[in-house]
Amino acid sequence: MVIFRVLAVVFVLILSIALPMPASAAEKEEAMKENLFIFTPRIWLGYYVGPKESEDIQETFMMPMYGGTFTFVPKALPDLNFLATILHGSGNGKLLERDTNYSGKTESTRTDFEFLVRYNVIGAKFYLLGGLRYVSFDLKESWEPFPFKSTTDVKVIGPELGFGASVYLTQDNKHQIFSNLVVFFGSYTHDYSDTSRFTESRSFFAPGIDLNIGYQYWVTPTINVSARYRTFTFYYEGKNNSRTYSDLVVFHGPEFGVSFLF
Repeated sequence: MVIFRVLAVVFVLILSIALPMPASAAEKEEAMKENLFIFTPRIWLGYYVGPKESEDIQETFMMPMYGGTFTFVPKALPDLNFLATILHGSGNGKLLERDTNYSGKTESTRTDFEFLVRYNVIGAKFYLLGGLRYVSFDLKESWEPFPFKSTTDVKVIGPELGFGASVYLTQDNKHQIFSNLVVFFGSYTHDYSDTSRFTESRSFFAPGIDLNIGYQYWVTPTINVSARYRTFTFYYEGKNNSRTYSDLVVFHGPEFGVSFLF
């Protein structure tokens, strides 16, 4: 997609959920005399790479997600930050059966919620992250030659632990790069049903990671723009009704945001 490539180049294909910092040390000190609130509208131009465990081929498809992050930095504990993020989006792709070449389509809607606590160990240069993530998405499949349809509802929830770092590139502190690595300890649940009245439920342990790297530019001391490239992936493996299941689910793509400090 041409637009996607242009945006990726313009914004350097990088990202982070790192807390925006004022444009100078003096302005930071002034800002921290009061409680600090930050609102960051976001758009994640992510791609969904789904499981390949069955005989169906599920192509990668784009799933843009929209939402934002609200950050609170208490005056009494300026090195302790609280971040809440919600994103929602949908997308669709094609299906192809290996043996018969029958084609179909798949549609998906996804909602992400994440709550993080960030502790600045060395200011914004190095920090620790911990919190909770909840991901909910469905997959609706249909095949053109038949009236067959199926729906799979997936929920993944669990705690997270990680760390991040950031570096200013210029003396005026307007240009900044940063990166985060978060390890996810999730619980995967899966509920399937189709038009033939077959139903199935699964529940597995699903560890994962959220890795991102990004760039941030301070337009003013209270407004900045940022871009990051983000990959969130989780793996599940387990037995259900004497059958072993295992697969990898990946969401990846560039994310862009604008932060406003109050």
